Formats: sequence, structure tokens, C-alpha cells
Amino acid sequence: MSALNPVTPIAEFSDSPVPLEPTELRAGDSWNWTRQWSDYPSGEYSLSYILNSPLNRFVFPSGGITPDQDGVSFDIQLSPAQTAACVADTYEFVAVLSQAADSGDGEIAQQVTLVLQSVKVLPNLATATAPVDTRSYVKKTLDIIQAAIAGDDRPDVLEYMIQGRSIRKNSRSELLQMEALFRYRYDAERRARGEYVPSRSGGFRFNRAI
Repeated sequence: MSALNPVTPIAEFSDSPVPLEPTELRAGDSWNWTRQWSDYPSGEYSLSYILNSPLNRFVFPSGGITPDQDGVSFDIQLSPAQTAACVADTYEFVAVLSQAADSGDGEIAQQVTLVLQSVKVLPNLATATAPVDTRSYVKKTLDIIQAAIAGDDRPDVLEYMIQGRSIRKNSRSELLQMEALFRYRYDAERRARGEYVPSRSGGFRFNRAI
């Protein structure tokens, strides 16, 4: 029996505020999760994942995605050796769901391509041959601001751009305001990772958007 191909967007993606695929992965780690689409059950469709960016492309290897026993879900299980081939980058997460024709000759009767979300693939730290900067944009910016406040006049500090404006063009008071903002953002990142972050006393006020 051949299921009809839905012509409307899948509600899970239109309505859900929570990404249903990982938003961050690390090359060289095991990648494991389960995914399902009510309109595309694994008993009738096959699933392929592609990570695509302007510079890189990674196709999930054959055998890394299998239909679950429930006949609805897909099980994703990639080994460290398989994910090590993925270059660190920010990709579009693309799902391709296809249904074979009844003829049994391998011809695809229906195919649906869904661009899901962005995913950041982090570098493989286990095989790195040199130090890898794992800081987020927020932490890197905070470190640069603090270095500038401390009087660090290296070009990579003074010429660092925030919202199109180099550090050297900001006064000390403006740098202190930016430091407070990025420290607040970095604390939020740490809490999101499950770290304990003591509350800070005092507050801050901004005179212009950053």
C-alpha cells in the first residue's frame, strides 16, 4: 500500500518551538537519537540525513539510520569512526524521506526533502593535533572586552569588531557596559549547560544597543 504524500507543512516543524534534532554535535562522538514523523512512518518510508553548508557536506552513512520496531520511528546510531568524517562547521540539517515504488526495483515513488534547522558540529578534540578554541562567541567576546579594559593593545584585541564597531572606538565606560552585558550572557550560557553560577549583586544600564 502506498501512503499519500502530504502537501501541507508537517505540523511538528510548523508548531513546535523545540528543535527535534540536536542543535549541536561533536565530530568523533557517538550520535544517537530517535525521530518520528506521523505522516512518514518508518514502516513505509526510509530516512536520510544530510548536513549541508556553503563549504562542507556530510551525508549520514548507510546503516546509521534504521527503522524502529514500532514501525513509526527511526533510530539514528552513528559510531565515533563515522562521525569523525564530519568537518566542524555550522550546517543546515536536511531530512530526506522517501518511499519505494511497489514494483520492487528500487525506484523511488515519493520523496520529501525537509530543511529542518541549523546544527553546529564541534571539532573532534580527541584527535586534534593543536589547541582548539572551544569558546562560544559570547565567551570570546567577553575575554576580548576584558583584555581591552586591562590595557591589552594587541591588534587582535583592539580591532575586534562588535556590531560593526572595533573595540578601539569604544570609551572605557562603554567597554564596561559591554563587559556587564556579555558577562550576563555568558552566565546564562553556563546555567544552560547545568553549571552553578553564583548570582551577582548590582545591575547595569546600557545607553545604546549592542
